[in-house]
Amino acid sequence: MPALEEDWNQYSPKTFMDTSSLRTATIPSEEARDEHSSPVHLVPDDVLNGIFMLLCRSRDKLAASWHWSLVTHVTRRWRSVALSNPLLWAFIPFDYGGHGWVEECCRRAAHVPLALTQPLQTPSHSARMAAFRDCITSTSHVRSIRIERAHLIIMALNRFLAKPARVLECLHISANDGALPRYTMFLPRRLFASTAPCLRIISLRGCTIQWTTLEAFPSLTKLSLRNDEPGIASSHILIRPHASEDAAQAKWEDMFATLNTLKRLRELTIEYYWPDHVFPASVTFATLPLLEQITLKGHPEQCAYALAHINAPACA
Repeated sequence: MPALEEDWNQYSPKTFMDTSSLRTATIPSEEARDEHSSPVHLVPDDVLNGIFMLLCRSRDKLAASWHWSLVTHVTRRWRSVALSNPLLWAFIPFDYGGHGWVEECCRRAAHVPLALTQPLQTPSHSARMAAFRDCITSTSHVRSIRIERAHLIIMALNRFLAKPARVLECLHISANDGALPRYTMFLPRRLFASTAPCLRIISLRGCTIQWTTLEAFPSLTKLSLRNDEPGIASSHILIRPHASEDAAQAKWEDMFATLNTLKRLRELTIEYYWPDHVFPASVTFATLPLLEQITLKGHPEQCAYALAHINAPACA
């Protein structure tokens, strides 16, 4: 939110939760204005909540916005309404603070499923990464998780990925931050213990997952598997959770068979994430009746072979 940076610093989330400091930060004549029935004070609570939720919307489906906190200083009642709405606190951006900030958000969100995000531009501050690690370790009701530089909390992340995720809708993991060395992260074979009935979006970059693992998530509507173009990275570091879970060489048969089970898929992206160069003479065709968008990058022969075996009537 570059355009709002100056105002945001004045009424940051950290300051917003400290009601004593907010009283000193608000307009000095607030008490005098409270005595008058101005239109500002007559806005009903349900309308205020609607305004705050509207400001919470983001163009990014995996994230949200804290724009709503910029107007909560207008009156004490506005602030009180925001503090009592758990939906506003369920989105936790870890570039704002450490443990105290996260704990307060979790407390105010109560049992509302959380949306966790660790943006790429966030400095790899140890306290913030530790807060993210502790949150995914102790919380089971996570609605979406988005993390860049996943290699920094690999152990805690692997434990999270191994547990059932009954309310999870979106998973976005990037093992890299654009700098060298590149990391390749191997995801557990039984991702979320094969239990994530609400999972609709999987977006992975610099990660390796077995195609057959994805068959446990038939509700997927968006699948994005991306790797760096071969030859760009001068060095790679492989991150495996357990030696027994090393991903075997993927096969075209597994890829098409898995895609054929994802009948609700609407968006498919595969970038430099292909099986070997041995093209079987006969494989299962993947029929994706709802597929609207497909993006493929790689060797021309690989992309052509994949397109020839994916039947997508909506893309025709």
